[in-house]
Amino acid sequence: IDTYKTVDGKPLGEKNPKWLQDDYVKFIRFAQWKMEQVEEGVVGIITNHSFLDNPTFRGMRQSLMQTFNRIYVLDLHGNAKKKERTPEGGKDENVFDIEQGVAVSLLVKKSGLSRAVYHADLWGTRTEKYRALLAAEKDSVEWQELQPATPFYLFIPQDEALREEYEQGWQVTDIFPVNSVGIVTARDRLTIHHTEDDLWKTVRDFVALPVEEARQKYKLGKDSKDWKVELAQRDVKESGLSKANGVPIAYRPFDTRYTYYTGHSGGFHCRPRGKIMRHMLAGKNFGIVTTRLTKDNWAAFATEHIIGHKSGSRYDISYFFPLYLYPLPEGENSKGGLFEEDDTFQGKERLENFSPQLRAFVDEKYKHHYSPEDILSYVYAVLHSPTYREKYRDFLKIDFPRVPFANQRETFEALAALGWELVQAHLLKAIPQALTVDVTPGDFAAEKPAYDARRERLHISKAQYFAPVPQDVWEFHIDGYQVLNQYLKARKGRTLSLDEIENIQNVVNVLRFTIDQMQRIDACWKPSR
Repeated sequence: IDTYKTVDGKPLGEKNPKWLQDDYVKFIRFAQWKMEQVEEGVVGIITNHSFLDNPTFRGMRQSLMQTFNRIYVLDLHGNAKKKERTPEGGKDENVFDIEQGVAVSLLVKKSGLSRAVYHADLWGTRTEKYRALLAAEKDSVEWQELQPATPFYLFIPQDEALREEYEQGWQVTDIFPVNSVGIVTARDRLTIHHTEDDLWKTVRDFVALPVEEARQKYKLGKDSKDWKVELAQRDVKESGLSKANGVPIAYRPFDTRYTYYTGHSGGFHCRPRGKIMRHMLAGKNFGIVTTRLTKDNWAAFATEHIIGHKSGSRYDISYFFPLYLYPLPEGENSKGGLFEEDDTFQGKERLENFSPQLRAFVDEKYKHHYSPEDILSYVYAVLHSPTYREKYRDFLKIDFPRVPFANQRETFEALAALGWELVQAHLLKAIPQALTVDVTPGDFAAEKPAYDARRERLHISKAQYFAPVPQDVWEFHIDGYQVLNQYLKARKGRTLSLDEIENIQNVVNVLRFTIDQMQRIDACWKPSR
């Protein structure tokens, strides 16, 4: 499958092209290789449908277009992970007992046949799909001819005019050039804890145990290439076993936990992303968490902590874009250490994490030098516009979001102000008091969460509940995470602390504010979009 690791004659550039190792990709590549040895033939195969639009497969799609004259793709959908519904909002089921959506591909090689790519959809219940497939022939399917083009060579239909409009915006990676995926711990059970005390007790106990006892006690399983019990213990010991290394981590939306952070790869954490995360530990900072692609409703989230690789999305890898960059501590350098040297600070305490091109663009467009906070807040506001999310839904699924900048300075400033309020709420720095959320007395033992819509009660047990919790607040999701449900499910069997009780009350208010603020952002953004 090395052939699939290039596109337009250049390396794919994916940091982790693991999906290209899926077995179905190898079967397609094998069939393609066999077809390259003959003059003509047809491949018919039913597979995972992710290769139709996932950016990692863009080299694969281009390669198939080069080998085959005609490509017919019938997307059978049924992706439970994406919670797919029919275009009318009805039930969409998989033709197999699996969560991943599937597609039928017909790949035709024939000399003299014009080159083209065709696509069709099949939605509905499993029975409806079986009946349609049983009756269908190639020529009876209503195929839509596609024009797959660089850089993605997508095998799904797109509104080209809308795509052109969308691509006028600034991609977040071009706004915030220093960014990274979140931390991969490899062993959350060991490395992530609800309280600082739990973390500290675990770390001290872990390093004091013999390797095999530690493995058994903490259910760490077999060592892997990237994480080993012995190396994790050594990393903690060499760090000085200091409480100062216990730091907050944005583990899930509004769910801050604690971890022992050394910044060394292959140590206590498998991949700590030290070059990026150090900027969150060096001084006052915050940033945006988002994804490159998504299986669910796309979202963005703000935090002032280091982040886990699933902190902002249930199904997809989270990326982090810090606002500020800090120089290395005095006396540290990159030789054998964690971080690269950087002489660009020239004595400055910190630098804004904006590309020079973005800064020049904003300054010139609005004839004003806005603060880094203003620009990030504007970006955050746009990313929370319901109209923006719906209008560009198909593009937000397949690559980093692009941000359009308002034509009028007044609109920019209004959106920046709304975005700043939202950032402060999401950082839990300014808690809106839209609701007075009470909790009934009790022992605060968390059981399976349950919601009483009629009474607007969020139960942590049969006897204890928070109220009022409006239904839209209870149902609020951030990229696959139902926020309140996820928070309580993660604490099942625990006794909630006073901090956790207060956090739930605060989050109810913040989510109420978020829902309302998104509408205010929309009203402001729509006229200038």
